[in-house]
Amino acid sequence: MLTAIAFALLTAIVLEATQTMPPPVVRWALLAIALFFMLVLAVMGMRRRRTYKTGLADLDFWRGHISGTQTQLLQGSVLIGAVLLFAGFGHEVIDFLLYDAGFHGWPVRKWPRREAGARSC
Repeated sequence: MLTAIAFALLTAIVLEATQTMPPPVVRWALLAIALFFMLVLAVMGMRRRRTYKTGLADLDFWRGHISGTQTQLLQGSVLIGAVLLFAGFGHEVIDFLLYDAGFHGWPVRKWPRREAGARSC
């Protein structure tokens, strides 16, 4: 919890220092979204807590729940990133690999070969 507060405070300081602070409407919207996801995480945790019959103050359970949720979010984000990367550039990669024999006539610089014993200036 302290880490989240420190992160939010440092982010606000950086936004103020770089003069890129979003308008108040956007700030309230971001705060509402963050509170919504914290509420969803708490409700999911309460349901899992009943399933495993653990106490409310069982920190190991909550650490496991939060790390499991973060792991699932990271896996989903990587998968979505890979899909979007392929969606954005996949057609060019396939075109280059299957149908291109050259480099579209791009000039390729031929570096001079160094002979044995040749010195550079």
